[in-house]
Formats: sequence, C-alpha cells, structure tokens
Amino acid sequence: MKVCSDCGKENSDANQYCVYCGKPLENKEKPLRNDIKENLIFAFNLAASNLKVFYPSLIVVGFYILIVIAAIFIGLSVSWLSEPTSSASWIIFLIIVTSLISGFYLGTIALPFFQHVYKTAVLGEEIRLRESFRYARSMFLPFLGAYIVGMILFSVISGSLLFAFPPDFESIPDELLSTDEYPDLLTTLRIMPWAIPWFIFMIPILTFAYLAFEMMAWEKVSIIKALKLSYLFFRMRFRGLLVLVILNWITSIGLSLVPFGVILGGALGVVFNLALIDHYLNYQKSIENNFTSETGNEL
Repeated sequence: MKVCSDCGKENSDANQYCVYCGKPLENKEKPLRNDIKENLIFAFNLAASNLKVFYPSLIVVGFYILIVIAAIFIGLSVSWLSEPTSSASWIIFLIIVTSLISGFYLGTIALPFFQHVYKTAVLGEEIRLRESFRYARSMFLPFLGAYIVGMILFSVISGSLLFAFPPDFESIPDELLSTDEYPDLLTTLRIMPWAIPWFIFMIPILTFAYLAFEMMAWEKVSIIKALKLSYLFFRMRFRGLLVLVILNWITSIGLSLVPFGVILGGALGVVFNLALIDHYLNYQKSIENNFTSETGNEL
C-alpha cells in the first residue's frame, strides 16, 4: 500500500495519484510537515484509512479480558485451596504465576511494540504485527533496565520533593476528603493545591522521561542515547511538543467525564502518537536537509 505524503491516506500500489486528494504518489521530495497542525491532520487521516494502527490497543484489551476471566476463575475456585495437596491448588498457583510473569513481560515490551507499529504506519510501510512483536522482544532487556533506573530515579526525586514540600493533609477540611459528598474528580481538583509543588516538578520530568522511552523504541538505542536525542528534539520543537501534551491532557480529562470516553480517548491517544512520530520524522528530515545544504555550500 502507498501512503499519500500530502493527506496521509492509504492507496493501492497501482495508483499513481491519491484517490482522496488527487496529489501524485511518486513525489521524490515529500513536503515536510513541521507544523503540529499538519502532523495532526496527517495522523487523523492515517488512522482513518489504516485501522491496523488500533490493533495493538485491541490486543492489550483482549489480554486484560483474559486476566479478568482468570481472576474470576481463581475467585470461584479459591475454596479449593483448603486442601493444599490437591491438584486444584497447583493449577491455581500455576495460573497466578503464569499471569504475573506474562503480564510483567508483555508490560515491559508493550511500549516498543506499540511505537514500532505506529512508526511503521507513519513511514507508509505495511504493518506486520509479528515483525513488530519480534522487534519489541529484542528490546526487552534495554527497556527492563531503563524501567528499573527510571523507578529508582522517580522514587528519589519524588521522595525529595515530598521531603522539601511536605503535604499538610491535616489542614485539609474533612468534607473535601469525603467522596460521598464530592465526585472523585472534583475531590482531586480540590485537594490538588496541596500537591502543586509536586506536580510542577514531576509532570515535566515524567513527560520528558516518557519521550525518552519512546525515542528508545523509535531509534533502538540505549536510554542514555535516547535522553540525548530527546533533549535535542525537545529543545528544537518545544512549542509543537507542548501543544501535543496539552491537547492530550485536555482530551483525556474531558473524555473521562462522558460515557465511553475511555474508548474514544484511547483512539485519540493513537492519533496523538502518530502525530508525534510524524513530527519527529519531519524534524529529522529538516536536520538532514539543513546539513546537506550547509555541506553543499562549503563544497
């Protein structure tokens, strides 16, 4: 399948022109999309024409459904544990251990799996889930090490902030802590002023850390190299990244208040990921063009 470089929609390999916007599909020089609005339009069109980008999310949902079914089975069978020597006890034990190990393993490689699928779609290549899964498996150890380091740093930084700005929960009125009187979201918003210092410091740090993990998946590099690349990307494209983060937060919070908002929010999350990758790839292309231009001038 050919992906139109102008509108982002898929076309047959035999097409010479896009059936949606009429632009040529064989442009050697694809126009760069350095404006975040263009990246979002491209991502929406790509997601609408290539539903395979949603397959990873559906796989995760299916996996969690299996976990819930297993948990229900364990709950219904918990009475069997009264006989430790029974074969049923061993079956339940094996189910629990298998679920924990598989959940840990799949949770570790989930991000590189998702990002490989998204990047493949943005590049206009055919999505092959097995190939993406093999790629994710090859990133298990690097991501495991990065997650361990990340959790240690998060604990140290978060603990330091809580020590420097201890929350004064005793001064919070009891009625604000009551979920009977206020919905959960409203209660959180009322309590938030007591945690503002923590949020001010941690949200940018967590956002940058997540970008570094994505960079690991996009470029297949170590966490140290990913941090360097993320810093350069963040410094050069701060405005576009800020717009994407704000849009993601606003839509996530807003959709959480409406029926089936979680499903729509998940779909928009895929679109935001596609837009971010498209923004990054065009950023890379811009750097290559500038380097080529400068080198040519020197020669």
